[in-house]
Amino acid sequence: HHLAREATFIMDEKAFCKQCLVIPDETLREAGLSERDALVEFACRLFDAGRLTLWGAAKLAGLSRVAFEEELRARQIAWLRPDVSDLTDDLAALDRLGT
Repeated sequence: HHLAREATFIMDEKAFCKQCLVIPDETLREAGLSERDALVEFACRLFDAGRLTLWGAAKLAGLSRVAFEEELRARQIAWLRPDVSDLTDDLAALDRLGT
């Protein structure tokens, strides 16, 4: 039997147990992704879905915050996500400044 080599991503956080995600080579080839690209893509999609913070996703991808922001920008995923309370705070700050 010939065993196909499979991509294995190790997500190892000091505070968490080690988890493995195995993606068959065939799937990576079909998607046109390297192991690293797949991990970055996975992290970007988890961030976009609100499942990871910016810093958590950057760490998962093995990138600095700035490098991860560049990956998000390349995928047209907003990394700044202001909500209504942010707008309210900004308007209140402008009122205090008299503008």
